Amino acid sequence: MHESELQELRKELKKLQKSLAKKQGTQSAAKKEFKRTEIKIGEVAAQGHQITRQQQQLDQQLLQLHREQAELDKQRQSQRNVIARHLNSAYRAGDRNALTILFSESSPAEIDRQLRALEYINQAHNELLARYSAILKRKREVEKSITAKQQQLHENQQQLAEQFQQLNALQQQRTAVLQRLAQEIGGAQQRMSKLQDEQQAKQALLDGMARLQKQRQARKQQTAKKRELAWQHENQSIDAQRDDRTQSPAASAPLTGGFATAKGQLPWPVRGKREHSFGKTLSDSAIKAQGVTIAAPSGALVQSIYSGQVIFADWFGGQGLLAIVDHGDGYWSLYGHNQSLLKSVGARVSAGEAIATVGNSGGRDEPALYFEIRAQGKPSDPAKWCSRS
Repeated sequence: MHESELQELRKELKKLQKSLAKKQGTQSAAKKEFKRTEIKIGEVAAQGHQITRQQQQLDQQLLQLHREQAELDKQRQSQRNVIARHLNSAYRAGDRNALTILFSESSPAEIDRQLRALEYINQAHNELLARYSAILKRKREVEKSITAKQQQLHENQQQLAEQFQQLNALQQQRTAVLQRLAQEIGGAQQRMSKLQDEQQAKQALLDGMARLQKQRQARKQQTAKKRELAWQHENQSIDAQRDDRTQSPAASAPLTGGFATAKGQLPWPVRGKREHSFGKTLSDSAIKAQGVTIAAPSGALVQSIYSGQVIFADWFGGQGLLAIVDHGDGYWSLYGHNQSLLKSVGARVSAGEAIATVGNSGGRDEPALYFEIRAQGKPSDPAKWCSRS
């Protein structure tokens, strides 16, 4: 997706969300504060995740530097021993220099031999000193790098501590707002009404996004068709067989395979115990679950079950911080209740790539991941798609 297309998609998503917000009516102050708090928690948690990754990289770099430092110490000691032996040999040979040799009573051939030997010894001596000097220089550079990395590591640790402190304060704030919301919601009938509203809002979001996707696809097909017609006009002499081969992908028959062929073999997005199965009624109501909720530790990485493109990454009602990945051919996967979102709208993701971290956004008490698969806009049982392992 080009940057211009990405900006257009984000703009359309904002319009869609505004439209949905109007349909849901005015929100209480507690709901607005709850949303703001959970979005902030997501941002802080994502920053903490980034700092943790930097910490791991720094640790690895420091390990390499310490190894190099140890190797340089060995080389330095070895060179010192060689220089010591060289100086000892020179001392035993006596105070021999070029002038002494030249004015000696030796034959010209002997003088020439001794001068060449002296030149060789001096050259070897200079090379030893140069090598030793290079080792000392590199050792100083490594020591400087180690000091800088340790300083950076210390600063990152302080940042991480501040992030966790901020996160803890926001979690306490969230708990207080949740209590206010619970008082607003009240009894079982109101809870059921809330669930219905949330499911309807999610369906409206998905329907709206499906319309956006169709509109974008239609525009792409229209552009491809224009290109194809222009190409045909410029290449009248090309035979029909070649025309078929070079036809635009948008105008060709729908692709087979891909996500659909992986049914029953896909990985689960996170390890954990499934709290309820697909189709189970929720909170003693007539409302049926359109996905599964997987209990998992807070901060655990949520992985995309298949390659695709992130088409939604934002806070949304009862789903909290929600990520939606389009896998092509009308297949989407949804990941809700996240603590943080690690990918933005438009990002391409591979199967198994981390896209979020497990949390309890959207009003949950305990951390868990809400996971849903949509096939041609309809909810599909994740247990039929993901392997049991």
